[in-house]
Amino acid sequence: MKDNGNGLSPRDTSASRHLEALFPGMDWSKTPLGNTEDWPESLQIILQTILHAPMPMLILWGPELVQLYNDPYYSLMRGAIPPTLGLSTREVWSHAWDSIGATLESVLNQGKSLVLDDHPFIFPTGDGNDHRLVRFAMSPLFDAKARVEGVLVCILDNKAGLDDKQRASAKMAQQSTAYYKMISEVQDYAIILLDREGVIQNWNKGAEQIKQYMESEAVGKPFEIFYLPEDRKSGLPGKLLNEAVLQGRAIHEGWRLRKDGTRFWGSITLTAIHNDENEVIGFSKVTRDLTDKKLSDDQLNEYAMELKHQNDLLRKSEERYHQMIAEVQDYAIILLDTRGDIQNWNAGAEKIKGYKASEIVGKNFRLFYTADDRDKRFPEQLLAEAVQNGRALHEGWRVRNDGSKFWGSIVISALHGQNGALIGFSKVTRDLTERKLA
Repeated sequence: MKDNGNGLSPRDTSASRHLEALFPGMDWSKTPLGNTEDWPESLQIILQTILHAPMPMLILWGPELVQLYNDPYYSLMRGAIPPTLGLSTREVWSHAWDSIGATLESVLNQGKSLVLDDHPFIFPTGDGNDHRLVRFAMSPLFDAKARVEGVLVCILDNKAGLDDKQRASAKMAQQSTAYYKMISEVQDYAIILLDREGVIQNWNKGAEQIKQYMESEAVGKPFEIFYLPEDRKSGLPGKLLNEAVLQGRAIHEGWRLRKDGTRFWGSITLTAIHNDENEVIGFSKVTRDLTDKKLSDDQLNEYAMELKHQNDLLRKSEERYHQMIAEVQDYAIILLDTRGDIQNWNAGAEKIKGYKASEIVGKNFRLFYTADDRDKRFPEQLLAEAVQNGRALHEGWRVRNDGSKFWGSIVISALHGQNGALIGFSKVTRDLTERKLA
């Protein structure tokens, strides 16, 4: 069958005829899942897995638990019309929601796997309702950020003529087959099963690719082999298992070891698995290699730290510069805005001109000029010269705060921003009265 570009078509087998006909014609944009090209990678991977599984399986995705299922499940409904693909589970299973809804929401909200044994359930079928006792295996489904986004449901029907022990054995075998089918082909995630003590029970292609161990080399060994010596010494693996027991799951990121001794940055989620008595019987462990992201983040952090260091040095340099200017006493060094209004004041300016900073900052520098110079707009002429030539030099009589005069030698320099626009002036004045009178 054709894929139609969405990558979601089941294999071209007789077991896939329902979905083969239904998937291409579905307008997914009208469902809560939206267009298939926008579906998260984690959903697409698990969907491909269940489509090829031989046992009835459903994905219930998102807050509305939207149904995606395989042909073995559709066969249980025996041609129910209309199909329930893409619909909310609350809507589809409304007749059984009181008995099963809380369980599904518990898996979704708490991230814990569980099993319901011989649970009374009614399947809506094409020829009426089918009452059955069903064994449900429910597991949380995680997205790339280890957030629970859905529930994977495996359905095992009771078989007539089998005693409880035989039925349980048959169902367990079917469940195991489905489980291994689900995880064996995934390559972007290392998905492994641990027993209660943290010993590795299975291995998938993703684990082989990320950790470099073959299945025969890893199964039967403690999962501590993936941790750095210092992490093993601190007991980190055991702490993660204990956290999963107490909280349902444990999430962690850190450096891990490959078989060849090289390191990778692993993001892991450990989920406790419970039996019918709610006792922890093992753990699922999902690992993703985020080394490239870690190295990129570290480079950005190093750049940010270096930039902060340079900014700190610049700030300290500016502080020293301003302190130096402020304490110079032989020169009046002041900053003017573009209108000539005074912006700062140093010790030399106070000594030469007789004003304190609180008396003069904010006023125009024309105050320092004689009445005759002000009438001639000589201060404005000096600013205009500085704008045109970059600076203006002049010597002449200036006026102190007390009205007395001194002979000042001044340099006014135009200041420009990075875009070349004028932003103000610096003005340096020296008292040369004694030399003038000599």
